[in-house]
Amino acid sequence: MIDAFIRSILGDWGNALLDFYIANSLWINGIILLYALLVILAQRNYKRITSSALIFLNEKYGSQLQKKGKGSLVQMMKKAGIPWNEIIKRSWNPFLTPPGSIRLYLSNEKTIDKLLPLEKIAELIQKKEG
Repeated sequence: MIDAFIRSILGDWGNALLDFYIANSLWINGIILLYALLVILAQRNYKRITSSALIFLNEKYGSQLQKKGKGSLVQMMKKAGIPWNEIIKRSWNPFLTPPGSIRLYLSNEKTIDKLLPLEKIAELIQKKEG
């Protein structure tokens, strides 16, 4: 009864799509779950990369980080040159995803520059210290 009601609402294309989904639901749901797992692992990788950068800066500059403003922190980080390639190599996961996003990005220096600019790291340092 419910099936007939739903199919009457869907129309021709909707019925074809529903039949395709019913026939292949295991594969479709498996792909969706795999993608969700990859997104969760990529978000953890993003957090790990962020914390590794903060640890690197804390080891290199220590107490100087507390005394600096956002602009001077950015200049200091440009001068320090965060070793992104070393940080990326420590992770086994080739993807990263910023919090609140579901898009997967490849872990490389260009992507990190885009997703984690120095200004964002300076904000994180100020939040951590404050």
